[in-house]
Amino acid sequence: MERRNTRDKATEGDVLTWGDTADSVLKYNIRQLNVWGVWPLPGSALFHAYTVFIFAMGLGGLAQDLAGVYVSWSDLQEVTMALIHILSVCGGFVKLAFFIRRRPMFNVLVRRTDQMVSAQKEFCASDESLRAMLKASHRKAVYITLFAYGYLFLQGGIWLPMPLIAYPGQRKLPFVQVPGADTTSVYLYALLYSLQCLSSMFITFVGVTIDCFFAVVMIHTVVQFRILNARIKALRPDVAASASCRIVVGRQTNFHDNMYNQLCQCIQTHQRLLRFVSFLDSVMNPIVMTQFTFGVMVAGVTLFQATYGEAVCGALYSCGWMEAPACFRRAMRIVMCCAQRPLSLTAGRVYAINRATFISRVGHDAAPDDMSAHVSPQGVVQCCLPL
Repeated sequence: MERRNTRDKATEGDVLTWGDTADSVLKYNIRQLNVWGVWPLPGSALFHAYTVFIFAMGLGGLAQDLAGVYVSWSDLQEVTMALIHILSVCGGFVKLAFFIRRRPMFNVLVRRTDQMVSAQKEFCASDESLRAMLKASHRKAVYITLFAYGYLFLQGGIWLPMPLIAYPGQRKLPFVQVPGADTTSVYLYALLYSLQCLSSMFITFVGVTIDCFFAVVMIHTVVQFRILNARIKALRPDVAASASCRIVVGRQTNFHDNMYNQLCQCIQTHQRLLRFVSFLDSVMNPIVMTQFTFGVMVAGVTLFQATYGEAVCGALYSCGWMEAPACFRRAMRIVMCCAQRPLSLTAGRVYAINRATFISRVGHDAAPDDMSAHVSPQGVVQCCLPL
């Protein structure tokens, strides 16, 4: 038995095939990653060439963006906007690199996720509420993926052709302006435009698909904890268990021993779930760290734009107000008072998104006491999605 378990663990990291994923709860996410050249099913020379092509195209778009920043370094507004796009693309690029480097671990994760879901299916088969809970989790996983793709297609359909619509004849590029693009041949302009669009589209879709993959895994993990909670709440000494758990004394069922056996089964399930969450944390923590790091950098560059709003006071003070009439000076004082009000966006009108909260949150998250004070397998799931 021990030798067979060792052999099974050794084969968990084998490359999944298209048929292996047919009954997987992560089927759609895996096949989407296959479409974007990230996940081979199982893989061929043509597929690996396709992956190299995506990498090369992403690097080409990134090189074009960096060249545009270098040439436009004196234009602070243009550089700031370009850096936001570059950091977003770099985040997706790093996720792609992590994913490709650790493919065997992701194969293991898929197999263990399917094993985790199937382990409690027998309990859901006889309970309508648990069965409905399981189906709802499958629907939610599909809806999240479809919503993310719908949002990206909508955003791309609006943003990518916008320079052609808003600036007809000026040869503007969609993300980073490259000096000389408006004076070169139309073929070179089309090449630069296409490279920015395709590289950004591929890397963005890859990054979002990887995020959806982990989100779906966490959805299924959370519902398994909820099913386990329902099983524990249903433990009653007067409720018969499944035939495999009955202990017969003479001709009567010992319900108390039966209840104890059910509790033991629940404990074993709980231990399996905790081991799974620990493994999930080891697989996804580089991706989460990448998302956090580049998210903080993008937020910092974005909040830098707020300094333009606060510069209104300085601009008013620098104008020729001393020779202006009294009505002008009164109006100027009112505008200066309004301009001194700090600029702030909010998340749902609850959490302020400004430089003060940004600095405070970064300092709070970086505190040594907070980084590892209560890190546990249960906490990973509870922090990601509410149970």
